[in-house]
Amino acid sequence: MGKKSDPSCISKKFIYPFQNHMTIPSFIEPEHETNKKAQERSDIIGWLDNQPRSSVIFLCFENRGSFKKDEVSEIARALQNCGFRFLWSLLKPSPEGLMMSSSDYSDLSEILPEGFVERMATIGKFIEWALQTDILAHEAIGGFVSHCRWNSILESIYFGVPIATWPLYADKC
Repeated sequence: MGKKSDPSCISKKFIYPFQNHMTIPSFIEPEHETNKKAQERSDIIGWLDNQPRSSVIFLCFENRGSFKKDEVSEIARALQNCGFRFLWSLLKPSPEGLMMSSSDYSDLSEILPEGFVERMATIGKFIEWALQTDILAHEAIGGFVSHCRWNSILESIYFGVPIATWPLYADKC
């Protein structure tokens, strides 16, 4: 299947032109990935390669974009009810009152409805870390549920992926 765009044709970085001749770099070069990140990236792209074109909804809310248990349960129910394929970057909230990056769940069953992972195993994939540009560039991605940060909006537009916006903080309203 592959990608919608080949990043090598844009040099080694995606650079988006912006008003007043500013640029917004958005692509992390693969040689800077750790072995773990490279393996995760390979697993994600491999899974996407096995999905039909434009069939996967990508849910990603940045490193501080996390939800409470009841919110995660509602999102999970919606995904189950709609039956669409999905790739969900699901992160644990930072401790109450602290502004720090979210962390990964060691056990998804602590946050998702009982049996959800098993029921959705054929159509859904949960990931921790996501190289968003690689995922949005993939032809299997048909929609993006986004936290509305500027780079995410630009990347989604650049790759032609429709966006369902979900602003999480006041700076995105």
